[in-house]
Amino acid sequence: MLKIFIGCELTSLVRSQLRRSKTWQQEKIGSASGLTKTHLNKSEYIGFAATSETLADIITQCQQLEEQILVYCPDLKKGQIRVVCFPQLLVS
Repeated sequence: MLKIFIGCELTSLVRSQLRRSKTWQQEKIGSASGLTKTHLNKSEYIGFAATSETLADIITQCQQLEEQILVYCPDLKKGQIRVVCFPQLLVS
């Protein structure tokens, strides 16, 4: 099944902020974040499969992901988080 993946690129800055985040460590252990990791073109991303296919909903979900990352990494600014969308083939 082909899905649209909405993800934040795990740059060295984002990765180091996540390592220092107690909120991220707690939610990661309990899997409460709902985020998964995936790879594309030698880069690693954390995010989720879009739950809707309309452009307005995807834009909203991109904003929600950015806000979620900012909760885990409050020292980051919006411009330091790169949220992207790309197709992903899910095999079940």
